[in-house]
Amino acid sequence: MSTPVLVLDVGGVILVDAMREVLRELAIECGSNEHSLQTAYRGSGLRDSLWRGQISTKEFWPALAAHADRRFPPAAEMDARIVVASMPLPGAAFAAQHLDRLLLASNHRTEWLMPALAAASVNLDPDRIVCSSAIGVCKPDASFYHEVSSRIARHFGPDARKVFADDQERNLTVPADLGWKTILVTSPEHLEECLLS
Repeated sequence: MSTPVLVLDVGGVILVDAMREVLRELAIECGSNEHSLQTAYRGSGLRDSLWRGQISTKEFWPALAAHADRRFPPAAEMDARIVVASMPLPGAAFAAQHLDRLLLASNHRTEWLMPALAAASVNLDPDRIVCSSAIGVCKPDASFYHEVSSRIARHFGPDARKVFADDQERNLTVPADLGWKTILVTSPEHLEECLLS
């Protein structure tokens, strides 16, 4: 039996979920509470527009500040904070050791993701990184996974077995329906044992 292709989410699986961390820091700096910033982020439609690449990060930060009725530092500084906060989790070392059979699939921004992966020594062919902002669609939309399947076929062959790991249960339904083995990552510290079991 062939070795499966490992399809890994990024935020919460191999890197820290930086947006959550940065919003927590901003709440403290702005004298707001984290819940109101999260509500502005999630409830305004900005999150989906950001992850789908419909707005730039330069547009996102001021729009979020306006929704939260707060002042934020300049967008370039906020972008840098996201990259710095994207610290490697234990899964990053595992990913770096399995580059030959790895594909990443993430709701993310390319301009944040690529430097964060490089800092974590996960140096992968960019065509093997499916990033929502680059393709205009997010997980759990089925078309996101069809793009992942297309890239897997291109790099590993059309019949490659797939193991998909994500920290959001809602993102596992479509891949399971496509016949992929799916793993809910509840503890990034145990990613390797989950994938190898």
